[in-house]
Amino acid sequence: MTVLVLCVDRDDDLGTKAGVVTPVIGRADFLKGAISLGLEDPEDSDTNCMFAAVKIHDELMDRDQDVEVAGIAGDRNVGLESDEIIASQLDRTLKEVKPKSVILVSDGAEDEFILPIVQSRVKVNSVRRVVVRQDKNLEGTYYIITKALQDEKIQRKFIVPFSLICMLYGILALFDRGEIAVAAIVFTLGVYFMMRVFHMEEPLMSAGSDLASALRTRGYIEATFGVVAGFLLIYGIFFEAYYPLRDMDFRDWEFLLQFADLALWWIMAPLVIYTVGRTLDLAIRRGRFLKTAFPIIFLLFSVGFFMMGFLEILMYLFIDGYTLKIDEVFLWILTGGFLGFLSYMSYGYVQSKRQLPGRRRQWSV
Repeated sequence: MTVLVLCVDRDDDLGTKAGVVTPVIGRADFLKGAISLGLEDPEDSDTNCMFAAVKIHDELMDRDQDVEVAGIAGDRNVGLESDEIIASQLDRTLKEVKPKSVILVSDGAEDEFILPIVQSRVKVNSVRRVVVRQDKNLEGTYYIITKALQDEKIQRKFIVPFSLICMLYGILALFDRGEIAVAAIVFTLGVYFMMRVFHMEEPLMSAGSDLASALRTRGYIEATFGVVAGFLLIYGIFFEAYYPLRDMDFRDWEFLLQFADLALWWIMAPLVIYTVGRTLDLAIRRGRFLKTAFPIIFLLFSVGFFMMGFLEILMYLFIDGYTLKIDEVFLWILTGGFLGFLSYMSYGYVQSKRQLPGRRRQWSV
């Protein structure tokens, strides 16, 4: 009865850092991959998990058990996309090894996401969590904070929303609107978490770096559209949304809702313009069409129309004497749902035309 010692790297450090193509099956190749990752990043917990998997494999071999060791990886965009890749690689591994049971080796961070995928396909006999012991001198607060700030996963989950809070409060204080800071911060965090739910944070966070790389690689079309989009965003927020309201006597929530209503399409339109510019740039310079352009544009318009309806309802609830335009709200929500459906269908069509790669796929803007 074959036992498979399985190590799962959900965010694909093995591929992005060490360049190892997964799945990796067999002790020799698996150990080579562990050494490669250890040389690239000795502090990565996945390195210790891989060495622990080799140790468990050797211990079972000493007991004359039929055992194999393997490693699979997902994608740096952790979520649905990485889990689909993990499921595909797991199926390939199980088809080749044909194990009766699995021992899952993990650092414990992603167990609740990985374990159901494995259990749905094969019996899991044991889950071994690898905890790295550190020298007490390295466990000081300064070291922990410093290392956390350098961790990309922690930066995206915690540092980004904290930075948004600081920036928003600073801007409101600069324009003497500190009294609405709490409401504005709650609203902004709500939008941020909504973006995380729809996995939009990665495209938006990479837009700035894409714009800079476009200038370095003569991507003048993308850069031009990006600059235009940036100017429109700044102009719309300050001159079309903030300045018309600054001298009016609003309560905190009233000002925030009116501002969001005026600024909504001045935020969405630049995103659409930048996406169009990137699509044209790739088509003209490289002869390659950005296949996810239509799903992204449909999604942006869908979010815009949903937000219009949502803001209209909020203004009716919180602004005295405001008349709810029920017909328009219904039309906006219906339009948003239809565009969201088009985004979903077009993205599914694009994915169906792609051959699932061995390691990772990316939806990039």
